[in-house]
Amino acid sequence: MSQEEKRAFSRSFKLRAVKRMEAGESSGALSVELAVKRTLLYRWRDAVRQDGEKAFRRKSGRPSKTELLKREHGEEEASELA
Repeated sequence: MSQEEKRAFSRSFKLRAVKRMEAGESSGALSVELAVKRTLLYRWRDAVRQDGEKAFRRKSGRPSKTELLKREHGEEEASELA
């Protein structure tokens, strides 16, 4: 008996899959095409419905370089205004 390898899906992958579901594509067919369990597709859809644009964003841990740069840029603007 073999264990399934745990896959990590990008935020954009999840959002594209949800967008296709919302456009009316069959969740079963989408599940087969993307090799993702159908229940996972429904969880992603529910997350987007609940959190909107904030869905699938990191909640904790080390911030990305992009997030750090945005913070630094915002702090510089704030100090220039003072």
